[in-house]
Amino acid sequence: RVRNYLYVLSIHIAKSSNVDFIGFSHEYGFNCIEELTSWTDVRLLIPLGMFACLLTMTLYWMIPVVVLSFSRTQQTAAPPSSNDEDEDDSRKTQVRERVKGDDRQLLVPALLWLVHLSWLATLFPISGVVKVGTFVADRIVVASTVSFSIFAGRFVSGWILTTTATTNDSNNDDDDDGNRKHSTQQPQQDVTHVNTTTTTTPRIHSVKALMVLGALSIMWYRVHHRTLEWMDSLPLMQSSLKTCPQSAKSNLEISKIYSGLYPEMLNLTKARQYIEKTEDIDPTYCDVHQQFAHVAIQEGKVLEFEQRLVKGIMCPFSMSGCMDMWNKYWTVVLQQGQQSQAGGQHQQQPQVKPEDYARYQGYMKTLSEAIEERQKEEEEKKLPKS
Repeated sequence: RVRNYLYVLSIHIAKSSNVDFIGFSHEYGFNCIEELTSWTDVRLLIPLGMFACLLTMTLYWMIPVVVLSFSRTQQTAAPPSSNDEDEDDSRKTQVRERVKGDDRQLLVPALLWLVHLSWLATLFPISGVVKVGTFVADRIVVASTVSFSIFAGRFVSGWILTTTATTNDSNNDDDDDGNRKHSTQQPQQDVTHVNTTTTTTPRIHSVKALMVLGALSIMWYRVHHRTLEWMDSLPLMQSSLKTCPQSAKSNLEISKIYSGLYPEMLNLTKARQYIEKTEDIDPTYCDVHQQFAHVAIQEGKVLEFEQRLVKGIMCPFSMSGCMDMWNKYWTVVLQQGQQSQAGGQHQQQPQVKPEDYARYQGYMKTLSEAIEERQKEEEEKKLPKS
């Protein structure tokens, strides 16, 4: 359980960062994500790597803050020197502003990282500590978490503005050096530097803007494509089977589509292939019997229809639908021996076949035995345990 939920947590963290290594599915059901049965499973490298990244980034952002806090404490405790008292007020102001800027550069990323770590607490419901119905959240199509939006926005803005900031800093450094050392040659150097900046910076900004636009276009396409899949049953099931080919429920649902749910898509051959695959994947999945009966009656396989219908009635998930179909079917079959009156004359319809009635009696006996067995199980559960 620990192994599997570690892997599930890594899937959610990756999805929140716009990385998806399992694909989309409307439901990650039975055997969709294969169980991790040992600690030597290669997939465990993913949560291990994520934990190492989280730890590394935490140390990277927090250690400078701790060192900064310690140094500020030491500076506050130290007595002012005579040289500090003689410094010019404007020089002190510049120093303070620079110190504040340096502090901000260290504190802001650290605070943002703490926000990201606090978001990880929202993954508690799927951490495996408490059992819940949701296993993997499919609706994370693109990274839309608050923490990722903050980090992505700050990274992109800083990445785009890096060229301008670097250029301005280099201009200021050149101006200070020229004023102190080479005042006669500085104008020519400034002209050359400005010309290079004005021709290079717009191109760099254009390339970066196109790259950001491309990333946003990819996100738009994923959202648009996934939205269209959710609006139609067939592409939704097809995408689910692409991600989870061993999902019993997805194979069952797509079989229903081809068995007449949409008349224009009727294909009994495909419907039977998918339902047989469903039974191979999970032989205990009793929902398949109702679908087998639905396909068999359309193919004219009466005996299979009756046998599957009996099994469907004994399944608690399909009992209601199968019972209704059972009553309608046997009402028609068993009433063939009754008399009907039409136009004041009695017309005798063909008698019910003995083999049909014998099958009906056998099925009813099977159902009665199953009901008695189920009642015994319920009574045993109610008895106090010794």
